[in-house]
Amino acid sequence: MNETAFGTMSTKRLFIKCAIPSAFAIFFTSINTVADGIFIGKFIGADAMAAVNIIMPVILIVFAISEMVGAGSSVYISIELGRGNTSKANRMFSASILTIICIGAIIGLLLGFLGTSIIQLLGADEYTSNLAFEYCLPFAIFLPLIMVFFAIDNYLRICGKTTFSMWLNIFTSLLNILLNYIFIVVLDLSIAGAAYATATSTSLGALIASIPFVANKLSLKFTIPKVSPREMLLVFYNGCSEFFAYLSSSVISLAFNFILLDFGGVLYVAAFSIVMYVYALITPVIYGVINSVQPAVSYNLGIQQYKRISSLFHISLFVASIISILSCCLFFFFPSQLASIFATSDEVELLAIARRSIIIFAPGFLFSWISIVISMFMTSLDKPGSSLIIMLLTSVILPITLLAILTPTIGVDAVFLTIPVSQIIGGLVSIPFWLNASKQVKRICNYSK
Repeated sequence: MNETAFGTMSTKRLFIKCAIPSAFAIFFTSINTVADGIFIGKFIGADAMAAVNIIMPVILIVFAISEMVGAGSSVYISIELGRGNTSKANRMFSASILTIICIGAIIGLLLGFLGTSIIQLLGADEYTSNLAFEYCLPFAIFLPLIMVFFAIDNYLRICGKTTFSMWLNIFTSLLNILLNYIFIVVLDLSIAGAAYATATSTSLGALIASIPFVANKLSLKFTIPKVSPREMLLVFYNGCSEFFAYLSSSVISLAFNFILLDFGGVLYVAAFSIVMYVYALITPVIYGVINSVQPAVSYNLGIQQYKRISSLFHISLFVASIISILSCCLFFFFPSQLASIFATSDEVELLAIARRSIIIFAPGFLFSWISIVISMFMTSLDKPGSSLIIMLLTSVILPITLLAILTPTIGVDAVFLTIPVSQIIGGLVSIPFWLNASKQVKRICNYSK
């Protein structure tokens, strides 16, 4: 599918063409994440689960930078392609990839030399800190390529290579699962094996994903990365909502870990890790499906087709709501089955805490899709400020406020309750942002005609 189809193909068919490959790709990526949790929980133990949960906020911050550059630049690239400015789009693409590689190299060095000190600041004991650093080090080594992998999917979608992206993600996920088995079960590399499996598979995925761009087979090509500082600042600004979404998740996870360690110790952190693994099986699918239409939305903004933008929005709302309702039912009716995936049957207390926590999480899915869809459409329409406000409210302000209010009253359950309550409130509050943005975009498109 060529990117010009973004402006000509029927919106229903366009959504299917974009969303289905992305849904499969993200689903396999989610299974990949869950597989990590299964191997760690079943073959290494609760201490390793807790160690991964402690270091994961730091890793997520690094991924956030990659997503910020990838998502922020893809909006401008799509708009420029819609306007016919191919050379400018190629310069922005090349500069963005180079920026991601440089940032990855710098952060990788910092994590390699200062990782232990950073982990100790997160409140873990010496044993858990050592486990967390073992998990962190392979990511530090492969970080430039890992960051490229998490960003390059944005550019493949711009070029209409959604099917290629899908098969690449499926291949990477299956390879990661195979390597997890080899490194953990066969070679007994413990927690480091899980990290090397992920780092190796994603690095190879980044190299494979780069081949079509190097071979000049796509609309986007590597060229001299000549962009102004102002243009790069705009990239960072437009991707800031995605960055703060990851950053807020990291900050909230850190706060949750401190409270969980204080109330119940490593066992509660491990239970929270199980909930997050289950959560990661579903939520990324919603993000992936909606994010898959971002290039189409931005392209139609470039050619000033408001009706197509509106149609894609309503289709996205409908699909996201169906996924969310099904997810809520899965969490509510099958908590025992979900928890048992990540722990052995003799870990009775851990399973009990995880089951209860999964049920508490369930209602959040009924409203979370609203803020997700609206926030991503704000970014696609070059309105990062509105997207950032929605994200900060839903992912930072409300969780921290609710955590401060509920913890003294209901104790450790507050940790598991804050996210669903925040999603419900955030979903309702985000609606006026779309109504206002929709009017503005419609007025601009009509005025241009």
